[in-house]
Amino acid sequence: MADFLSPSMEVASALASGQPIVALESSVWVQGLAWPHNWETAQQVEQVIREQGAVPAVIWVEDGLIHFGLGAASLEELCKNPRGTKLNVADLPAALATRQPGATTVSASLRAAELLGLKVFATGGVGGVHRGWQDHFDFSADLLELARTSLVTVSAGVKCVLDVEATLEALETLAIPVFRYATDTFPEFFCPGSRVYGNRFDEPEQIAQAYRFSRQILGRGCLVVQEPPSSISPKLLHKWLHKGLAQVPKGGKEVTPFLLQWVAKASAGLTVEVNRGLLIANARLAAQIAVCLGENRG
Repeated sequence: MADFLSPSMEVASALASGQPIVALESSVWVQGLAWPHNWETAQQVEQVIREQGAVPAVIWVEDGLIHFGLGAASLEELCKNPRGTKLNVADLPAALATRQPGATTVSASLRAAELLGLKVFATGGVGGVHRGWQDHFDFSADLLELARTSLVTVSAGVKCVLDVEATLEALETLAIPVFRYATDTFPEFFCPGSRVYGNRFDEPEQIAQAYRFSRQILGRGCLVVQEPPSSISPKLLHKWLHKGLAQVPKGGKEVTPFLLQWVAKASAGLTVEVNRGLLIANARLAAQIAVCLGENRG
């Protein structure tokens, strides 16, 4: 194990005993949801993971170390008093070298989790190709890490603020296996979605088996998507997005957070509740898949 990897006692024990672990990003708690929603949801996410028989491992960078698993007091403090920068995978080397604190995004979390030997990662929605990419090319590092790393990534699809059609094309080009869990269409974060892409599975055990083949054949993991427990009308959501797009900054890490905050305000907090629900549901499914992999030594 690299000396900059620092699992908590609980995570280290789970690694040693073979207990299933679910990796979690920290950016959603630090730069995503606001207090107290972030702390309330973080507790619920960890609870549902434990209920399924797995161990939650929030990933956080500080003091030249990548930490896996935060105690309740530390996580609550981060939620209440956010600090540190938002770290994509390319930011990890500098953050470690300068010993600066940082919250991991999807791409950084995937890379860190693979370094520790974890198999399953849960998030809200993954990044992709941004709208207007023809004029200002903006392609999320999430997609490249999905193609490089060997984890199961459980999400509610790609964020609706993106160019979903172009993102699906990118997933196909990068040969990232996509498995739809109990849905006929590819979900779009706040919405069920209307496009048919990927293969449908109705049992976590089936996903675990398909993931095993993905690692053997492609040397990589897979993207698992499921619909949010509650959703918003696509027509209404796109109306809000249309107004937000007129104000959005040109490229960079702030595009997606800006648009998500915009629709949260426009929806009077409805998107926040949908986001909380899908985070919990994704964590539950991720834990179920992790347990299946543990039982089958996948």
